[in-house]
Amino acid sequence: MSVALPTSPGPAPLVPSLVRAGNDLVSPLSQAVQRLNRLGDRFAFQVTLPPMKRDDDAQKWVSRLLQAFATTATLNYPQPPAGVGTPGAPVCNGTSSGTSLAVRGLTAGYTIKEGQVFSIIHAGKRYLHMAAADAEADGDGVVTVTVVPALRIATADLDVIEIAQPVIEGFVGGAANTWTINVAQTIGLTFTLMESQ
Repeated sequence: MSVALPTSPGPAPLVPSLVRAGNDLVSPLSQAVQRLNRLGDRFAFQVTLPPMKRDDDAQKWVSRLLQAFATTATLNYPQPPAGVGTPGAPVCNGTSSGTSLAVRGLTAGYTIKEGQVFSIIHAGKRYLHMAAADAEADGDGVVTVTVVPALRIATADLDVIEIAQPVIEGFVGGAANTWTINVAQTIGLTFTLMESQ
């Protein structure tokens, strides 16, 4: 069972990155570099929390991070200040793989914008992805979205797609098992969260 990290106070800052499964082959003879792409690219976050007074919020953050070492943790991906509109109740429309995701259940005419982040819940696990181009749902709320990175699983029909509030799920690392308590009795936390699936 994944541990839900607190939503308040939120990270400041949150630094997302893409962890590549492939690599680059560099020739020792100064020839062209070959890029090897492999299935398995995933997101990771470097998370820094603002200094927190030693109160319930700070203690809850420390407790949840320590609990997460035995399993995975989930963290909400921050949404733009203007929000993402009203996407409806999107789900996977049959099976998808590669970089194309078939979606239904969107609000008619809703546009998933290029760069918009969403998560897919498949077999109880979350997978974070980003739209690689604008995709507007038709009158029935159906659309095919080009995604990055490529899907790491073949989706199943009716897998839930979290657009209104995407969530990253993965392993906690970095200095998450340490925290500072300074002279002003504030707690500081920094950790990494990388998708585990």
